[in-house]
Amino acid sequence: MTNLSLSELEGFDPRNKRNRFCCPMCGNDKSIEAKHRSLWVDKNTGVWFCHRCENKGLLLEWQKQSFSSTSTANKQSFNQLNQFNHSNYSYQPKPVDEKKLKQVREEYQGFAKAFAYSPGQHYLSSRGIEPTLAKSSGCGFGYWKHWLNDNGTYTCLKDKRVCFPIRNQAGEIVAMSARAIDNDYLDPKQVVRGYKSLGVFATPEALETDTLVIAEAPIDALSLAMAGFPAVATIGTSWPDWLVNLASRKKLTLIAFDNDEPGDKASSRLLAELSSGGANATRLLPTRKDWNDILLTDGLDSLKSQLNSFNSNGYFPLTNTVYTADSQYYNSLSY
Repeated sequence: MTNLSLSELEGFDPRNKRNRFCCPMCGNDKSIEAKHRSLWVDKNTGVWFCHRCENKGLLLEWQKQSFSSTSTANKQSFNQLNQFNHSNYSYQPKPVDEKKLKQVREEYQGFAKAFAYSPGQHYLSSRGIEPTLAKSSGCGFGYWKHWLNDNGTYTCLKDKRVCFPIRNQAGEIVAMSARAIDNDYLDPKQVVRGYKSLGVFATPEALETDTLVIAEAPIDALSLAMAGFPAVATIGTSWPDWLVNLASRKKLTLIAFDNDEPGDKASSRLLAELSSGGANATRLLPTRKDWNDILLTDGLDSLKSQLNSFNSNGYFPLTNTVYTADSQYYNSLSY
């Protein structure tokens, strides 16, 4: 196990939220913000666990305490560590609050209706995503509210965000992800409202094709769809259980996570999980950091060429719909 202290965690992530921290082992290349707080700490027992890199252990401050072998705290620590070391351990999501879920769905509907000709549509166009694809994928736009507390006085501030729906296997909205599109945004840059662990972002046909393509970010799933390869996005490096079950019924599953250390680790975890579930899966590795990076830097034709190089099994192209990355008109708009 890796030795780690609470003081080290607090120094790495000073703005941590209660028992959630950014991980100093797998998060050095990530911004210190809410979406990257993958490390959980039980401050009663000192046990910690990172849901991204899966490192775990007992914080040094608790190791130094003189617990007797029969103490309640020592037994709790031992039991938790034993649970994390068990090969079948998996994160258990919190129960769904139907009232909260209804609020998320209502808020998303408002964002979806406001997408056409919005700054959100303009932003995605500037990233090479054709508006028709963005709209059919359910993208939205809205002014995200941030409530600031100044000695009991609350002030509401807003920033512009493009929104992505997160749906369960039945197609129902279970959460939404909102990404800031201006430089003067309020932290965090990306926020999720709802129950992300229950679903994925999906482009049209992504769940119906014989080949399942799984990316990290919505912008990468959209980039793959631009080249005729429908994809889903896990919005991070964790995924719902039903996605693994779905993959087992597909001819092929391609893991299209980012070309970086977190993407490598998550790909290895997902590949092992898919293989144990009977899925035929392999890694689809971008030549740059991610698929949108290829689309923006090398162009759509280059992206198509790289994807078609994986066509040895004859599963591509996955769709007859091909979008044209012509954003000249949309880039000329001002808001």
